[in-house]
Amino acid sequence: MEFYIAQGISVLTALTAIVGMQMKNMKAILLSQILANLFTASTYFLLNAFSGAGICLVAIVQAVVMFFYNRKNKTPHLAIIILFVLAYISCSVIYYERFIDVFSALAAVCYALSITQTNPKFARLWYVFNPLCWVIYDLYARAY
Repeated sequence: MEFYIAQGISVLTALTAIVGMQMKNMKAILLSQILANLFTASTYFLLNAFSGAGICLVAIVQAVVMFFYNRKNKTPHLAIIILFVLAYISCSVIYYERFIDVFSALAAVCYALSITQTNPKFARLWYVFNPLCWVIYDLYARAY
C-alpha cells in the first residue's frame, strides 16, 4: 500500500516542481521547492530510501534559509552554501547503503547551487542537472 501512496505523492512532486520552476521570481521558486521537497521526502520515507529522504529534509531547510536571504535581497554567504553542501554530503555518507546513493548526493549539490542563485535563469540552469541525477536514484528507489 505504501508503494502506491508514494507513487501518488510523486505525481504531486512532479507537478509542483514543474510549475515552480516556471515562476518568474526566486521567492516563488523557493516556496515551490520547499513543497516539492516535502512531497519527495515523504515518498522516499514510504519507500525506505532514507538517503534521498534525508537529503530532501536538508533541502527544505536550505530553501527556507535562501527564501529569507532572497526576501531581504541579499546574496547568501559562501560559508552558508558550503555548509549546506557539506550537510548534503554528510547525510549521504550517514545513509549510504549502495553506490546508487551517490546520485542523490550529486543531485543535492546541484540543488544547493541552483537555489543560491539570485537570477531565476541561472537557478534553472543549475536545476537541470538535479532531476537528471534524481531520475537515476528514483529508478533504484522505485519512486516512479
